[in-house]
Amino acid sequence: MTSGTKHGSMLRLQGKGIPYPQSNRKGDQYIVFNVIYPHKLSGQQKKLLEEFDKTW
Repeated sequence: MTSGTKHGSMLRLQGKGIPYPQSNRKGDQYIVFNVIYPHKLSGQQKKLLEEFDKTW
């Protein structure tokens, strides 16, 4: 997962899915991201997130 991943974006993992019957091949696995953001933050929570943001 990369920075800035948005809600509903999809990632494809080639060859990491379910194997095909009677074959050595595997299908693709798809991942859909459900990103949830908090709606209400306390002052302390906002401060902690701002401090965390400064480290990146």
